[in-house]
Amino acid sequence: MDGEAPEWGWANINRVVASTKEMAPGTRQDILDDRFGDWNWKKVTALDLEGSIKESDSGVASLAAWMKEIVAWEKDHTKPNPFNSQSREVTQAAVRLALVQQDTKDLEEGISISLHSEVTPSILISMGLDLEDVHVEVSQSDENTGDAASGCPKVKPDSIKPEDILLLLPSDICNLTMCDTKLLEVEWSLRLAQANDALN
Repeated sequence: MDGEAPEWGWANINRVVASTKEMAPGTRQDILDDRFGDWNWKKVTALDLEGSIKESDSGVASLAAWMKEIVAWEKDHTKPNPFNSQSREVTQAAVRLALVQQDTKDLEEGISISLHSEVTPSILISMGLDLEDVHVEVSQSDENTGDAASGCPKVKPDSIKPEDILLLLPSDICNLTMCDTKLLEVEWSLRLAQANDALN
């Protein structure tokens, strides 16, 4: 960047100058805001496009290699099936084990951010995700019971149901208050593994 990015936008706006001279101040401001917004949108999408063009070469190469694997497999089924996933996704169990090992290492080095001596951040967040799963199961089973199951009307409790209570995991509170990035990273890795387990 040469530090003159704002002036580049003005060069784009020169075409509008004659038509905005006769407008009321509010209308003129709206038109200019729209034009600058359009300029910024073009600039941002062009940045994404540049990155996509750079990455497209590797995509074309990997597609060509994969097509060769398909042709080879169609001729000889003893070769590896190219339609089977070659990557091994991380499971929840593997992520939890790695996080427990990291927590142990952090405790030994004295850099743990744990608030309790027996509950490390990864255990706390793992339990939170498990509770979240239970919340979903209970609320779904609760919706499926009622009048048809027993012939009696469903009781409407006055109090809040336990499955409606927010668990306040790091991703829930990071917009409300300060949250250590390590906690967010732990939750992200656990959620990613949870998604992989659900898909596979």
